[in-house]
Amino acid sequence: MKRTPEDAAFAVEFGRELYVKYSDAKTRGVTDDVFAKSIGVVRAQLDKYLRGEAVPSVRTVALAHAGYGIAVAYDGSTGFQGLRRTAAPKGTREHRSVGVAFYDMGGGPGQVRRQTAARICS
Repeated sequence: MKRTPEDAAFAVEFGRELYVKYSDAKTRGVTDDVFAKSIGVVRAQLDKYLRGEAVPSVRTVALAHAGYGIAVAYDGSTGFQGLRRTAAPKGTREHRSVGVAFYDMGGGPGQVRRQTAARICS
């Protein structure tokens, strides 16, 4: 799929928001690899996001929101309502379940044209 101007704008804004959280994490001693892993990517991909050069996957966006509260609108749409984390049963690895709802507000102020929901687990 061809990258659209909306994709490019989203990538830049996501990178700006991510950079703020990344810088804060660095001042607390978090390594680049640990921060990258927390949003489900490797260090090289993190660099591309921070520079606004790559459009993140839905999983990466959801993990960035769940872990750092990052919520960036895509071309007038909003999302991330009803997010929650679920704890894993005792003795098992941590489990995150993120419910994501995207709303297309392209019909004008207050008019929802389309709603899409997804559940992302890691």
